[in-house]
Amino acid sequence: MIGASFVEMEKMNFRIRQSKDTNHEMVEEIWKKTALLRSVDQSRIYRMLVKTKFHLLLLAKVDGKVVGAVNAFYGRWVGYIHHLGVHPDYQRRGIGSHLLSGMCKQLRERKVRLAILFVPVRSTRRQHDDRIRFYRRNGFKGIGKMFVKKL
Repeated sequence: MIGASFVEMEKMNFRIRQSKDTNHEMVEEIWKKTALLRSVDQSRIYRMLVKTKFHLLLLAKVDGKVVGAVNAFYGRWVGYIHHLGVHPDYQRRGIGSHLLSGMCKQLRERKVRLAILFVPVRSTRRQHDDRIRFYRRNGFKGIGKMFVKKL
């Protein structure tokens, strides 16, 4: 993995960094625990897409252990953020907000002007409402199940 975009929080003692690793086994466990893992994520097409220069992966680590991750694919001016997940034992500590703002920063650096994300379909009502509040708190505007943010 190649590290970049470090964010240190003295109190929380976590790091967020960009990863070039295309082996998602380390984050798939987090996606499973947060109901984000889909069969398409393990497909051949997806595995090929994550190897392109248009894919970004940010990881959050605590004491060397991956506790959160967020993916994005981007094109000329739009970035699609997906699979923002933080291990349940580490949620509500600011890690998700730092992952999301870090990804928005990475997309801005690549001249992306609009970030899009969706509320996951497979979520409980409480998870759904929590995610919507989280996205809004982080500057995203809701349009149905889609949330957008001008970068």
